[in-house]
Amino acid sequence: MHFITESLKTLKNRLDPNNKIVIYGEKGVINESICFFNSPAYEDEILQFEKEKNIKLPEDYRLFLKFCNGTKLFQIMIGETNIGGGLELFSLNEIKQHSVNIRLPFLPIGYVSENYVTINVDSIKDNSPNYLFISSFLESRSLNLNVELFIDRYITSQGSNFWDWPIYSAKNFYNS
Repeated sequence: MHFITESLKTLKNRLDPNNKIVIYGEKGVINESICFFNSPAYEDEILQFEKEKNIKLPEDYRLFLKFCNGTKLFQIMIGETNIGGGLELFSLNEIKQHSVNIRLPFLPIGYVSENYVTINVDSIKDNSPNYLFISSFLESRSLNLNVELFIDRYITSQGSNFWDWPIYSAKNFYNS
């Protein structure tokens, strides 16, 4: 049973009428952020994309696309100005545009902290549940997650880079 749409619905219900939410950030910082949700993708759009890319998208990602064909989560606001930050998950058309920047087997589905969020196509062909990676132009590293867990943890951490938390100890945190 997938819970990805429940996670997204719950976040959406917590937003004010202007799609804003106040979040508690790291080091005691409180920020106002904004979330945008695109209209859902239709099944035939997803099937056409899969045919063009010659892949079968994971079920949790397909459910995400049917909920919203792209989103921007926890974009940081100062007053009424969106200064960026947060996570952007691309629409199917945006994936096609960004695919020129990342080589296979990685399919760029989003952008966060100056890195792409990518699906490792080889991993999904091997039915690995841990198909999600963070990719730059130089390297890709596994998050040991799927889209559903990534989005749920991103929402739970209120837009923090939770995947970097294990590398910070009390000793090295204060030296960075």
